[in-house]
Amino acid sequence: IAATTFMLSNLTMDTEYDFQVKSDCSDEWSQAVSFATQGCTYPVLSTWDFEDATPGQLPQCWTRMGSSPTKPLVHNIYHFSGTQYLEFYHASPDDATLIAVMPAIDADLNTLRVEFYGKQTYGNDPAFIQVGYVTDLNDPESYGHAKTFYMTDTPAKYTAFFNNAPTDGY
Repeated sequence: IAATTFMLSNLTMDTEYDFQVKSDCSDEWSQAVSFATQGCTYPVLSTWDFEDATPGQLPQCWTRMGSSPTKPLVHNIYHFSGTQYLEFYHASPDDATLIAVMPAIDADLNTLRVEFYGKQTYGNDPAFIQVGYVTDLNDPESYGHAKTFYMTDTPAKYTAFFNNAPTDGY
């Protein structure tokens, strides 16, 4: 590294790290320095949009789980309001399990609800979306179901409550 600063990527939120450096001319490492990444816990929100997110990615602090390493993602073609939306498109049954986990909310999950607009944009087969929670961000099997919505080609507003969810889910 020729510069005096170096940007690290792919770090885990709410995690402590130690690092050391050494020059090309020395076999000795520096003393370890510690730092911690910030968490992504948000206060209870009244609305959340995707206007500040980069198209083709998930918003900061969101987690992708399921059968596709690249979906769901933020897109900007068939939006309902604003200029961007979260797209759950799958081209084959092989990538049909698409999970987007929003950041933790600073409240008991079982006291919250999520509202969103959705519609089916492709195909003749019935499209549906399941809303739920996960208890472990590293395990898609920790998914808990809250409600299933069947989409039509007309935009509609959907609401799911998390009454039976654990208090500490995502």
